[in-house]
Amino acid sequence: MQKPQKLKGRRDRGLIVVGVIVGIIAITTVGGWIVAGVALNRGPDALGDSAPSWSADSARVSFSSDETGNMDIYVMNADGSGRVNLTNREAKDMEPSWSPDGEWIAFLSRTQGRTDIHRVKPDGTGLSSLTVYPAQMYSRPIWSPDGTKIAFTSNRDADPPPQLQPTPEPFFDGAPEFPGAAPRPELYVMNADGSDQTRLTFNFYFDGNPTWSPDSQRLAFQSREDGDHEIYVINADGSNLTRLTDNQDADVFPAWSPDGRYIAFSSNRPKSEFGGELSEAARRDFATAGNTVDFEIYIMDPDGGGVFNRSQRTSLQDSRPSWSPDGEWIAFEGRPNFPTQDTVVGADIYVMQFEGEDLRNLTNAQARNLDGNQGPIVWSPDGSHIAYVTERYGTPQVQTVRLFDPS
Repeated sequence: MQKPQKLKGRRDRGLIVVGVIVGIIAITTVGGWIVAGVALNRGPDALGDSAPSWSADSARVSFSSDETGNMDIYVMNADGSGRVNLTNREAKDMEPSWSPDGEWIAFLSRTQGRTDIHRVKPDGTGLSSLTVYPAQMYSRPIWSPDGTKIAFTSNRDADPPPQLQPTPEPFFDGAPEFPGAAPRPELYVMNADGSDQTRLTFNFYFDGNPTWSPDSQRLAFQSREDGDHEIYVINADGSNLTRLTDNQDADVFPAWSPDGRYIAFSSNRPKSEFGGELSEAARRDFATAGNTVDFEIYIMDPDGGGVFNRSQRTSLQDSRPSWSPDGEWIAFEGRPNFPTQDTVVGADIYVMQFEGEDLRNLTNAQARNLDGNQGPIVWSPDGSHIAYVTERYGTPQVQTVRLFDPS
């Protein structure tokens, strides 16, 4: 099998990292990288901040927070200053996503037992709803790169209607963070103004985590249509649905590379270690009823060929790959596979070069609980920063990390 051609760009650069939250300043050094952070003190019951998203000019970050007691949509500068509440209402506003042109922030809003997608301008004006359908579940809205469309998932077309169905207990099916809910969400696309809402999938199984191709013509996503999570692609008009992966394990969290040549994803399929396949017992976590947890980062061609394991040597539960805008780096969330009762471990944020080289741990499990540092990990459009959520100081906070080339 031929190794994929390298993406253009330098491979030998070192990086210095400076991170910012909001509040009390703390400075540490992690693996030769400098991480400077700030955090805002809050009450013990606070949910904190979540779901960062960058502005088009890489100067600001939108996120959701319960600072006022309700979940609202905020914006702040990349250095943590200028924090402004855009929605400030009793509805539960969350999962913001900034449009590529910087004009709008789309987000989820839940009130009176239903969820819809809303949008607001970065100055707090123009607040309106894009969807008006009763549903228990919507996913974070995902803008197409050209800014003309929004992809999302929803269970609004379920039969019977979702508001009449009970929500079952969460379950663990071998893939990270998929709580149980009935019925399962399907994939949709609409225009940026909410018009022409089109359902793309019709299998009544979980379809989620969509990612756009750079030309805004296709979507990759994961689905349980065949009984386990696989990666599919589909045209934005709903045509040419194609399954890219086919195995008995979970392939999840697809992420299309900026040049369109590759799709990164996380999988718990069997690996080889020191030339031999990992034993079945080594691949299962008996604390979660024996489900496989050995997830690692893979890449493949958009037609499903050329599959390569990029993070095999990390021995982590790796998920949520995120490409840098120049395609040189992949950031991801990782957690040690087999913690013991005497070992406290938390999720960390890692960065590696496209080929799997130069692996860096940005956070080194510096957190007060097992959730630690977590995604979604988002790169600023100019590639100078990443943002994620940390519980290093207790309550979840958005952290921005600036990447420097020392030369």
